[in-house]
Amino acid sequence: HAALSNLQVRAPFTGHLGIRDVSLGQYISPGTGIVDIQQWNPLRVSFNVPQRDLAKLAIGNAVDLSVDGLSGKSFTGRITAFGSAVDSSTRTIAIQAEVKNDKEELRPGMFGQATIRLSANTRVIAVPSTAITYNTYGEYVYVIKDSGKGKVAEQRIVQTGSARNGETAITRGVKADETVVIAGQVNLYPGARVKIVAAPKGISSPDTAASRN
Repeated sequence: HAALSNLQVRAPFTGHLGIRDVSLGQYISPGTGIVDIQQWNPLRVSFNVPQRDLAKLAIGNAVDLSVDGLSGKSFTGRITAFGSAVDSSTRTIAIQAEVKNDKEELRPGMFGQATIRLSANTRVIAVPSTAITYNTYGEYVYVIKDSGKGKVAEQRIVQTGSARNGETAITRGVKADETVVIAGQVNLYPGARVKIVAAPKGISSPDTAASRN
């Protein structure tokens, strides 16, 4: 019995075995891989978020996961850990979440999209994504201001948040009661006199397209 127990190999956790890497009866040396074992429920999900969103997140935030090949299904979990540092090359921070997989439909290594649910009382300013323009200094929008000679365009550097359904959150740089240009920016420059015209077809927000006088 003692001799047989010395021939048994046990994993420190319960999981699913994969394809065997050795043959039956084969002699192996310490450190040789025998078989892959994975735990399927719960699963740990790793992803990155921009550093600008870090202040909005906390341990325990709900996470919804959708996976390629399992369309129409969503898996729910919660944030369990943050990376200890921001990646200096991408300016993102690693997030780890634990996701329920009761029916074992998910497999380790799958690629998916994670959506973090913030508290319901979180309010942000959002503009159509077409309003945002990019240059070497960052992201900016044109805000229409009143002057003594009429309406003029003011270039405003902004900080953006998440994007969804054609709209992008603005976390800094624009106030809620300001008018933002969503089309026609190619004709504008700081201080250009403008007039408000109907929004282009397909853009639902009225009175925010502009052209130069």
